[in-house]
Amino acid sequence: MFNIKIKDNNYSGFKLTNQTVSNFTQITDSEKTKVIEALKTISNVPLAKLAKDGFIVFPRSNAAESDLANQDKIISVQDLESDNPTIKTGNIMGFFTVNDTVQIEIHSRFDDSGKQYFLHHMLSKVCNIAPTKELIEATSKNPLHNFAVYLFPAFLKRALEQGLFRTYVTREYNDSNIRGPIDFPRHIKQNMPFNGKIAYRTREFSSNNPLTHLIRHTIEFIDESHNMHSILAGNARTDVAAICACTENYRRSERTIIIAKNSRPITSPFYSEYENLRKLCLMILNREKHSYTSNDTQINGIIFDVASLWEDYLATLFAPKGFLHPKNRERLGGIRMFDNSNTSEDPELTFDKNYRKIYPDFYKPNKDDKSQDGFILDAKYKHLQNGVGREDLFQVVTYMHTMKINSGGFIYPANFPDFRNLKLANDGGIIKICGMKIPTNKDKFDDFCEEMKDQENQLFNRIEI
Repeated sequence: MFNIKIKDNNYSGFKLTNQTVSNFTQITDSEKTKVIEALKTISNVPLAKLAKDGFIVFPRSNAAESDLANQDKIISVQDLESDNPTIKTGNIMGFFTVNDTVQIEIHSRFDDSGKQYFLHHMLSKVCNIAPTKELIEATSKNPLHNFAVYLFPAFLKRALEQGLFRTYVTREYNDSNIRGPIDFPRHIKQNMPFNGKIAYRTREFSSNNPLTHLIRHTIEFIDESHNMHSILAGNARTDVAAICACTENYRRSERTIIIAKNSRPITSPFYSEYENLRKLCLMILNREKHSYTSNDTQINGIIFDVASLWEDYLATLFAPKGFLHPKNRERLGGIRMFDNSNTSEDPELTFDKNYRKIYPDFYKPNKDDKSQDGFILDAKYKHLQNGVGREDLFQVVTYMHTMKINSGGFIYPANFPDFRNLKLANDGGIIKICGMKIPTNKDKFDDFCEEMKDQENQLFNRIEI
């Protein structure tokens, strides 16, 4: 298998060289053809299609399967007919294989060591876990499997927000309180001569079922791993306890049987998040890479939507500072652009029947007593060193005007600190460009986190919050 290592957000593209493909100049023409054919099958596959078909994509939202994610592709390959095509990347990181021919690793553009410290740091904040040295080392050696373990607490939490999974299961009893059809073969075997008991079966609506047992087996598997058990500490303990409480008859020896019983997807709309969790559990227990298959193409692995992950990471920083975080992809927390009453004669209906709403990434409203001005921030993962795009700029100015907030800005990860103030004409307010430096030369994860803490404090001081 050929290993391709590239970095995200490279719109000029990577050429297939020894730096991106191991020993590329030494492989035969037939092997090179296999690599190029594998790249053809994955080029321009929409992230939305992968998410819809059950691929492991994180962060996952309802709109990860809608129009917003349709713009995102895993990779884009150009000059496919040549002997040396160009691979372009966007706001996607991940680890996956194509047709068991090519293994592709898309690292952060800030990751020079291959240790994925920036990805670890964002995941630790968003998933609220404390990665250990052993966990980080294990993940760097086998990212496909171990990042699946990394995501387990977040998937479990989201599933349990829908309640404990319940379904009808068949139970076998042997007592005098008959509540179902008699199981005559078992009754003859267990109760002859007659001892006052009846063997019977019944259907019960229970949380003690094959799926919760699959989750329990995954919990025990992680707990048994010396370098992964820390994942289940902290806030995950409550969720783990809820699963353990409803699976008191758990037996480790039944793991293969439980895996087989969970081969079918969960189709109930009431438990939609459990389907994502089921697939993740099977991926962990089978130690296999999750599969997406289309037109004889098999793509395995985990994909990180880094633009969304960066936004979720910033939310953990700005929420304690009083910033609100409308969820654009889930259409939650939007602000109406028009201030007309909702009546049949509302003139807005003739302009926009959907009552147009705006969704700033982060905003702090003006204080009523004018003691503190508000602030609007737009999170961008892409490069902004060379300027802000026209549409992005117009968007933030629109937010500022609609919400009567004089300060707005953009925040993005950068290779060096980048703080600029741009004054809008006619006293229209101030736009701040905030580039937060991401360390690239730290040997230890603790040193990286310490430097990130310093950069976060510098960011707060610069935007004066």
